[in-house]
Parts: sequence; C-alpha cells; structure tokens
Amino acid sequence: MIYCEDNSNSYEIKPCRSCQNCPLCCYKALIKYSLFSNSYPTLMLAYQFLLTLPVTQIACERSFSTLKYIKNRLRSTMSNEHLENF
Repeated sequence: MIYCEDNSNSYEIKPCRSCQNCPLCCYKALIKYSLFSNSYPTLMLAYQFLLTLPVTQIACERSFSTLKYIKNRLRSTMSNEHLENF
C-alpha cells in the first residue's frame, strides 16, 4: 500500500485515499525516503519519464491546429510581388 503525507500534520502518514497505487505517489515516496540516490536510481528515472508523458494528445493536436492556422493566414497575405521574388 502506498502512503502519502497528510497536509494538516506533517508527522502523520495516512494511506492515499485518492489513488492507492498511482505513479505520482510512488515518486513522492521515493523522494521522501531518499531511495532515488542509493537504492533505486533506475526506478526513479523511469518514474520521471512516466510523469512527463502526456496523458492525451490534446496539447499536440492544439499546436498543429495553431500551426495550420498560421500557415494559412501567412499564405493568404502573400502578394504576387513576394511570390515573384522567389
């Protein structure tokens, strides 16, 4: 069972009610007990990579949609003079 700190009292450790076995709680436990430096450096690195991965593709899709909008806007503002110079 994964334990998380209670925000009200730093000396009391309670079971995590929200997730039980989420990667964020495991990562916090590795940091809290300093297990990342000696015992499990590879596991710590794996959790860092896992926590940086996006859960959905929304951010990626938004950036491509914005790029598509900008490219279309720039193409429509190009005049014949600019096109002939190339």
